[in-house]
Amino acid sequence: MIVVSDSSPLGKKKGNIKQVKPLLDKLIKNRIRIGISLYQKALDLAGES
Repeated sequence: MIVVSDSSPLGKKKGNIKQVKPLLDKLIKNRIRIGISLYQKALDLAGES
């Protein structure tokens, strides 16, 4: 289960994830459908926009 909230991304904050964008791009490449608004929101929350 994936929960998107307005709090800072825990994985990135703890250092487990260095960048979110490559992970999102890999999901998309593997035919996981992610809407542009969700994609942008994830980047915004991760501070990668």
